[in-house]
Amino acid sequence: MDEGRAGKPGRGGEMRGRMGERFDADGDGKLSETERAAAETTMRAEIAQRPRAMERVDTDKDGQISNAEWAVAREQMNRGRGPGGPGGGKRPRDDNR
Repeated sequence: MDEGRAGKPGRGGEMRGRMGERFDADGDGKLSETERAAAETTMRAEIAQRPRAMERVDTDKDGQISNAEWAVAREQMNRGRGPGGPGGGKRPRDDNR
């Protein structure tokens, strides 16, 4: 049951809860488009200030986070493995090495 809203149950629910607390400016329990845009702007800026996170996100190494790179980072964060999320961006263990 992944409702895709701040503080709701589902994959990444804990992250959404924290996101909701941080970016839900009007306190209605969900992120509006305006709140989501503000959250994205803030999160991109925070990643850019963290060299290790930026190294993982900026895959073409141009010093910017493109929309495509952001989409990948956002998906990783939703799965709890991205920059700043649980696991700190570490890749799953590969037992075939």
